Amino acid sequence: MEEPTGIELELTFSKYLHRIGQPVLIEPVFLRKKGAGQVDLCRLRIEDKSTRYLEIFEIKSSFIPGNKQIKRLKRSALVLSRIFFATPLLQSFYPIKGEDGAMIAVEEEQSEGTRIIIPWNGRSLIYKRIFLH
Repeated sequence: MEEPTGIELELTFSKYLHRIGQPVLIEPVFLRKKGAGQVDLCRLRIEDKSTRYLEIFEIKSSFIPGNKQIKRLKRSALVLSRIFFATPLLQSFYPIKGEDGAMIAVEEEQSEGTRIIIPWNGRSLIYKRIFLH
């Protein structure tokens, strides 16, 4: 089974995640100057006048982010949350793979708790969402 590249994953998740909230585009050079890590996807979600969330998403093609990457992403969340006056929510998506190491595909698109099913190349791939603390 052909697996999506990193860019293809980001584009696919962008279409899904940016249906809600306001997409935020961040220049990686800006974050590097602040000692922070590059952000894959980000959106600003405003619930009401006093509740604002800056959701930062790390999209992985094969594994959960490592401790060093999580530390850089937390720094990014801190920097950006101060700019947008919003509570940061740092999340990561990574594929659920079968015993053979291949990504698991299903036949319908749905969201189920911490799992999300994303359409890809005529199939749907299962990803797991985790919150990074």
